[in-house]
Amino acid sequence: MGTADERCMVIIGKLRSETGQASNHWECDGCSASNSMKQKRCRSCGDRRGSRPIPGGRKGGHRNGHKSDSDNDYDFDFEDEDSKPRRRHGKPRRHQRRRRSSDCSDDDLSDEVRIVLLGKTGSGKSATGNTILNGDYFESKLSGSSVTSRCLRKSASRFGKRIHLVDTPGIFDTSMANQEVQREIVKCIGMTSPGPHAFVLVLNLSRFTQEEEDSVNHFTSYFGDDVYDYMIVLFTRKDDLDYEGLTLDDHVRKVPKPLKDILRRCGGRKIAFNNRATGAKRDQQVQGLLDIVDDIIQQNRGKCYTNDMYVEAETVMLQKEAEIRRARKERKQQERRQIEREVESKYRKELARYKKDEEDMSLRVAELESERDYHDSKANKLNNEIDRLRDKIADDKRHGKSSTHLERKLRDLEDELDKLKSKNKGSDVHRELKKMREELDKTKKRAKKMQKEKEQQMEMRLQEQERRFAEMQKPREEVRQNVEQGNGLESLVSESVVSGIVSVGKLIWTGISKLF
Repeated sequence: MGTADERCMVIIGKLRSETGQASNHWECDGCSASNSMKQKRCRSCGDRRGSRPIPGGRKGGHRNGHKSDSDNDYDFDFEDEDSKPRRRHGKPRRHQRRRRSSDCSDDDLSDEVRIVLLGKTGSGKSATGNTILNGDYFESKLSGSSVTSRCLRKSASRFGKRIHLVDTPGIFDTSMANQEVQREIVKCIGMTSPGPHAFVLVLNLSRFTQEEEDSVNHFTSYFGDDVYDYMIVLFTRKDDLDYEGLTLDDHVRKVPKPLKDILRRCGGRKIAFNNRATGAKRDQQVQGLLDIVDDIIQQNRGKCYTNDMYVEAETVMLQKEAEIRRARKERKQQERRQIEREVESKYRKELARYKKDEEDMSLRVAELESERDYHDSKANKLNNEIDRLRDKIADDKRHGKSSTHLERKLRDLEDELDKLKSKNKGSDVHRELKKMREELDKTKKRAKKMQKEKEQQMEMRLQEQERRFAEMQKPREEVRQNVEQGNGLESLVSESVVSGIVSVGKLIWTGISKLF
């Protein structure tokens, strides 16, 4: 899209069109930039001017100003409770290039289907939401008062899809204060950003009133006529049709022209629900609706609806997601350091004691080995000397020589050797050394076991931390919850963008304020 000024010109041009004011600008089909009627090519992307001037009479047609070829070129209906949805009048039309569509290929969002329920109070939105999600997710009562006073979002997995459903209160009722309407619109946008895959207009089978027509117009004044490309009309109280023996087509043929116009502008997409149905019959209805949503997604090349408000909101949502990821990463690192400190502290004293015992034992073993080696060396020297003297004395005797002094010396050495042996036997160096070695080996094994226990404890706690963080809700889900609770709405979509869509005189484009 172009600059903020260009987008302002687009909105102003649309508003002038609704108020009958002339415009001398045209809007590019390719990039939506606003251009002077004097220009034959878009000053932004260079495309040639098409047939879509900004004010160009959008009554009763699609956004490109052309009427539908058929009032019912894409209808779904159930002839009875057990039948499957059937498509009428051929394949769905492929419209021209979408001016406003958002690529929803984000990995975190690729498996979800986002649906917004629309309709006035008492139309059965909450009951329809419960049917779609197959549970009591929304409070539903058979009364004329609004059960849902604020936008609510619920999710469930159905038929292999993660469905995110937003049930709107009567925020598009003309009696509701603008400030409250805008606040709830911002919540709806935040909860379905980057954009819904479908808007489901919920109507009951009773008379389509002027109030309901005004509510639809009120809604499109905020979101633009492009929503018709993503809209499905859902009629509740199908059981009444069954009781009368009528089909949905029978009913639609008798509805007033304003409702027929709505059906035509949304490509004839319609379906009927019996919210009292259970089991397979309920599932058939929901599957039929999801089939229509799938076709809308394919028809729009896998892209969801968006507009200027959604563009702003998605920018903030992505920034907030990044902020949450950074905060989680920092918290995870802090927790990891804390875990390491706690585990280290728990085993530090014991491991230190084992280490000191090892050192003391190793030192004692070294002393004993040194003492043993000294005694052994001295005994070996004495034995060698004694053997030498004995050989010498024997040799002298063979030669008739006197060896008295050698014999005396031999006796002295033998006495010294006996004393040494007696001393070694008394100190029992070898036995003590053996025992000390055994104790040292046991201490080393205990220390090794404790070290392994420490490592296992560390690994277990870190794995637990990884599991906890992995099980945390996705950042997008956390941001959506904040929006649903009303936290930081003022930063999601600037008030001027919302109010500017319904008031040319007050239109001010200020962008997004600071984050939440």
